[in-house]
Amino acid sequence: THTAQWIITMRKRKIFFVTTELPGIVGGSPVRNYNLIKSLNHEHYLISLFSIVDRKSKLRVSSLRSELDVKILTVPGKSLSLKAQLWKAISKRIVPYMEEYASSNLKTILMNEIENDCPDIIQLEQLNAYYAIRDIIPHIKAKKIKIILDAHNFEQIIFLETLKMFHFFKRLIGFWILPELIRLEKEAVFAADCVLTCSEIDRTYFLKTA
Repeated sequence: THTAQWIITMRKRKIFFVTTELPGIVGGSPVRNYNLIKSLNHEHYLISLFSIVDRKSKLRVSSLRSELDVKILTVPGKSLSLKAQLWKAISKRIVPYMEEYASSNLKTILMNEIENDCPDIIQLEQLNAYYAIRDIIPHIKAKKIKIILDAHNFEQIIFLETLKMFHFFKRLIGFWILPELIRLEKEAVFAADCVLTCSEIDRTYFLKTA
């Protein structure tokens, strides 16, 4: 009876999921994120989702909130001009779309919510999400919040494979970016308290990184 009473009165653990695209039932990462959130036992967890939306995906927020039964906070995505993308790639050695994620206000709404309703866990979906909120990682650490990096892929391997499909100029820029991507992925691994992988192969890669 004491055990049963403890279970009944046990505080729900709060998890903040951070994604750079809205979960859904179509696509690779959106489907994984959708099912991860949906499969969690809501009797034990209080879940909030933080995501970046475009004009089209913003229309799905209301229905998604009902489907997943979670709090959803979103910010509009930022778009860089072709010239700005090229400048970021060369000057910061970063994949341009990751810089677009970082330019959104995702870290701001996450920071505000942490101050108002501090979670137990922040789960970052992919390296993209880590980069988008990277500036506030020290603050998250100071709050003793656990960080989970859900690595859908070992990004540097995927990036290298993708480079094979690019023409010479893009491939050249890609190889210029690659060392920073490798460094960033390692940084994210060490910032996380736990890294989730989708395969034993990816697990082996990440263990070598650590």
